[in-house]
Amino acid sequence: MDTIESTVARYTLRDDGIVVTRAINPEVPRTRETAAATLDVLAEFIGEERKPMLWDQRATPRLSPQVWVEVIQRVERLAVAVAFVTDEGTGHEQGSFQKAISLLLIPTRTFSAEAPAIAWLQQFRD
Repeated sequence: MDTIESTVARYTLRDDGIVVTRAINPEVPRTRETAAATLDVLAEFIGEERKPMLWDQRATPRLSPQVWVEVIQRVERLAVAVAFVTDEGTGHEQGSFQKAISLLLIPTRTFSAEAPAIAWLQQFRD
């Protein structure tokens, strides 16, 4: 496993090729610019090959629609599939989260626990 951090996220590339994304530093405002910068870090970290990605939404602060646009435009170029891990409050806290992920052109699923999300992502490994 290998891990790297941006100003707002920690990315772990597991030995099985799945990328795990977790929010850090909730005090840092999430803007379109911070989203672009952190996704640049992820792109450099994983290289040219798109990966299955687990995105743990539970600690992610509320994102504006403008930030979601930036995220959605970039995630499709970085991931072959995305498993979102949420809890009961995440959907409400995330605002336009559900609408944003419905725009993705790659397979997505939302889970309430990490283990089934990882199991689902296994099918998208090379």
